[in-house]
Amino acid sequence: MVIPKSLQEQVISICHEGHIGIVKTKQLLRSRVWFPGIEKSVERKIAICIPCQASTNSSQREPLKMSPTPRGPWLQASADFCGPFPTGETVLVVLDAYSKYPEVENVSSVAAKDTIPALERIFATHGIPGVLKIDNGPSFQSHAFQSFAKEKGFTHRKITPLWLEANGHIEGFMKNLRKAARTAHSQGKDWRRELYVFLANYRATPHPITGKSPYQLCMNRTVRIKPPTVVKTTPDTYAMQKGKDSKEKMKAYADQKRQVKPHNLNAGDITLVKQKRLNKASPHFEPVPYTTLDVKGSMITARRTTDQKEVTRNSSHFKKVPNLSGSTIPDTELVLADEQAPLDFEGPEICQPTSTSAPQEESGQEHPGETDGSQDNATLAAADHPAPSPPVTFRSARPIFSFFH
Repeated sequence: MVIPKSLQEQVISICHEGHIGIVKTKQLLRSRVWFPGIEKSVERKIAICIPCQASTNSSQREPLKMSPTPRGPWLQASADFCGPFPTGETVLVVLDAYSKYPEVENVSSVAAKDTIPALERIFATHGIPGVLKIDNGPSFQSHAFQSFAKEKGFTHRKITPLWLEANGHIEGFMKNLRKAARTAHSQGKDWRRELYVFLANYRATPHPITGKSPYQLCMNRTVRIKPPTVVKTTPDTYAMQKGKDSKEKMKAYADQKRQVKPHNLNAGDITLVKQKRLNKASPHFEPVPYTTLDVKGSMITARRTTDQKEVTRNSSHFKKVPNLSGSTIPDTELVLADEQAPLDFEGPEICQPTSTSAPQEESGQEHPGETDGSQDNATLAAADHPAPSPPVTFRSARPIFSFFH
């Protein structure tokens, strides 16, 4: 049956009822009617059918647009969230675009108040990137995050919403990260600890894009991990010599200012250990003796004599006790020699002077009145020129000092 031109659109609409698709509509029309340009008319009709177009998935993709590689590490980075994990926590992932070095921080929520401190810790380690590529999540759209980006001086580059391929290199890392967390959870292990095991191996493995490990590109060195590793280092001779000279100057200045001297502690010595003072009445050292057990340079190990508790401290925390048993210094004799200045002690109970000169004649004392002129002249001469005093010796009648340790 040939359909006139005025009825062609109506016939196509009748055959397309039920939205059976372009191929089925053509087959139904050919089996019943015909008119010139029937296939193109059906294609044009179904192309403008909104219900059909809304219900049909489109697989058309644009050619990939690769992002250029930065010229150095941490000049450009990407960030995203991964989680929540079985414990309810979420991790913030920041991936360097040059070295593919990942940083992972646990955050309690995706809010800006928790995201900003995590980024602060990462930036403190690697520096502030020039560009940070982030999706359009609520935490990154907040006023607080915009102020943070302005304060730090990095550009917040937003990717196309709901288009994960725009941040594809970090999304690929997310798959490995989620797999590591699921594996740890299935084995009954702590996923946080296993996360760091995964990161250590990931960072040490050569990346398929760069051909080198993130450790090597980010830190310019081979990092020692659990598998056998040959670490090759090329020291900076200038930095080593500068460090040696600086340390020598610091040591000379500190030793001179502190008036240092080596300790004389040996194994078996009795010591006191410095304690924390709780108030001004607290002694500097614990009033309990310790016995030195081991001496390794300035590291001393001692055992408390009361409860056998062992402590290890620097030698500056110890005071050597020369004699622990109680003792009293014996009676002390104080002798003033001829060249010493005479002392004036009053009281016969403390000091008794003794003279080495001959005693006076008793006869002179018994008969004071019987004198002659020669004796008077001698007496006057002795008064004008007194004889030198004999040396005086003082002897202590009882101990002067007594010390108890």
